[in-house]
Amino acid sequence: ESARTICPSINAIFLDGRDRHVRETIWYAADIFTSLSDNIQETFGLTPLEAMATGLPVVVTDWNGYRDTIIDGETGIAVPTVSLPPGLGGDIAFRHAAGLDSYDRYLGHASLCTSVDAGACAKAFLRLIDDADLRRRMGEAGRRHANEKFDWPVVIASYQALWDSLAARRRSAAIIAPRPDKGPAHPLRNDPFALFAGYPTALLDGKARIALNPGAAGTWFKAIRQNPIVSFAPYLFLSGEKIDKLLSELGELGECEIDALLNRVPAENRGLAHRTVAWLTKLNVIRVVSARKRVGG
Repeated sequence: ESARTICPSINAIFLDGRDRHVRETIWYAADIFTSLSDNIQETFGLTPLEAMATGLPVVVTDWNGYRDTIIDGETGIAVPTVSLPPGLGGDIAFRHAAGLDSYDRYLGHASLCTSVDAGACAKAFLRLIDDADLRRRMGEAGRRHANEKFDWPVVIASYQALWDSLAARRRSAAIIAPRPDKGPAHPLRNDPFALFAGYPTALLDGKARIALNPGAAGTWFKAIRQNPIVSFAPYLFLSGEKIDKLLSELGELGECEIDALLNRVPAENRGLAHRTVAWLTKLNVIRVVSARKRVGG
């Protein structure tokens, strides 16, 4: 239903991957594989490897483990992502720790504040759709990469090297590691935007520059803002009227830093407003002009 609402011109075909015949043959019916993950649970990403092993070029998000499985520009194309900086997800972690939210909902809350560069994504698909030779070259490079780096003999040797490294660390490290400065009170329930700060391409902090997407705040946003795929956690964001006011303020400011927009919001609502901006970038209502690269990026 969401596919019909959000992308009515796309012929979306859903197949049952539990069927072994479907699962083992679907790759060979495809021209391009894509996985636009925005999920903090995606620590490795097996499906791009499966696709590359069958000779498909891949379009994936620049997101955590996917950086280790594809070579951007050679075996496929990585699409930039943005998420919130540390400090804006403490209540998300608390709700999960207190049993108010399931693990799946905890993941979903973080995903609502993570967005994929829609323009870069469209350009990646068009580039591959228009160039059969590029698809062939990337597919062949992907097949080689999957075999050379991720075939079982290679993987087992890597595990053995890891075990040796861990054993050496155990022999030399303190038995009980000290708690780091400013560490979370509950080490397994940290702010997801702190715990997974290295996953996205860039962080949507106060210095990130944003702008309205022309027309998107009107008909497009009205059509999807109540869709359950994107509206299942309204308590994380500003209320409807305040969202409309935020968009109006951004329209008046034009392209600006997020801090400039937040300065127009009452102090007690700025955290929610910042998260709302992230949500609206996910929906392509707000465009990210520039943002600070992730730690180590």
